[in-house]
Amino acid sequence: MRFLFLMKWPLNQRNVERFGLQAMLDRGHQVTVLDMMRACHPNARYHHLDPVKDPRLEVRRIDTWSQLTAEAATFAQADMIMLMIQSYGLSEITLPSLRMIAAAGRPYTIFMPTLVPGEVGAFEELPLRRKLREFGSRLKKASFRNSLVHRLPPKWLGIPPAALAVYPARASEIPNNLIGPQTQAIHTHSWDYDQFLARRDSLPEAVGQAVFIDQYLPFHPDFRLAPLKTPIEPNRYYGGLRALFDRIERELGLEVVIAAHPQSDYSLHPGVFGDRRIQRGGTLDQVAASKLVLGHLSVGIGFAVMCRKPLMFIISSDLYEGNPSFAHSYDVCSSLLNSPLHRIDDPGQIDLGRVLEFDASRFQAYTEDYLAHPLDGGERYWDAIGTAIENFVAKAA
Repeated sequence: MRFLFLMKWPLNQRNVERFGLQAMLDRGHQVTVLDMMRACHPNARYHHLDPVKDPRLEVRRIDTWSQLTAEAATFAQADMIMLMIQSYGLSEITLPSLRMIAAAGRPYTIFMPTLVPGEVGAFEELPLRRKLREFGSRLKKASFRNSLVHRLPPKWLGIPPAALAVYPARASEIPNNLIGPQTQAIHTHSWDYDQFLARRDSLPEAVGQAVFIDQYLPFHPDFRLAPLKTPIEPNRYYGGLRALFDRIERELGLEVVIAAHPQSDYSLHPGVFGDRRIQRGGTLDQVAASKLVLGHLSVGIGFAVMCRKPLMFIISSDLYEGNPSFAHSYDVCSSLLNSPLHRIDDPGQIDLGRVLEFDASRFQAYTEDYLAHPLDGGERYWDAIGTAIENFVAKAA
């Protein structure tokens, strides 16, 4: 079979495995990748660290939409197109690729997002004052064309529905206008949970450490996509973190280590965590080896839930009050996991008395809603997807 992957992420080894390229190669299929990061997000500045050079991978960079139209034969020759540049359906960014798919008449697979509590529907649930503030903020950044495209029925534009849709959890069952009556659902679990299931019997034992799951917040590439100004002042943010980490090390006797975000480059920002160990990759192992997990609101908190580790949510005024939707999501997630929010604006006032406790029943409910779909058949993530696609293509032949 010939697979065409439409991607917008750096092709390092982590992403080659995470997004299924390695799995499809291992299953004996041909894989072509169109790297569309620059076409989708011209203002992005992702660090292409450790690019993979596998002779089996055919990779071409698409910097402009006009370059995409030159790939008509590539689309036409694909047995399955993996549309990995969308999360919520038809948009200004996905439209050019979907038009190419429609013109080629080839089937495509979409991937529903792995969510955190409160991420979808946050705006509708905000109090009126916060809602008005958020609306004003959105209006400044809004694209009228994107808003119009998202609201149009895809069939009006000649866009067919997806052949298959991958659902990693019950919470991922959200509206998507690329899903039609004939779209086949693949029920599985999140990629991170897949790694946990594969390694849970060989994970390291807990030692005297705590781990901070970094999100590179003041410098994250996503803040440049609009482009937008980062809402977090770096010196205040990292200063608050260091002061909190100092207290944890002094009062709880746990060394704080940093699980660096995959897109981070702390060589550009030396000393922001003091002299603490910074490790890129191996976050699951770091969580398993820890007695406490610290972090913000991200899918990374799932590692703490999987490993049943106490979770300490960290916020700041910049982070919490700078975006009403973020604040709502933090409130929802904190309530769901029965894990209070801790502000680093005044680290000395944070109560560390019960941070080494967690609510096992809430963690289990989170697992069922956000980490694994109830209809998950138990196969490895990419095995389930690969088998479903192979069966679909064979039946259609």
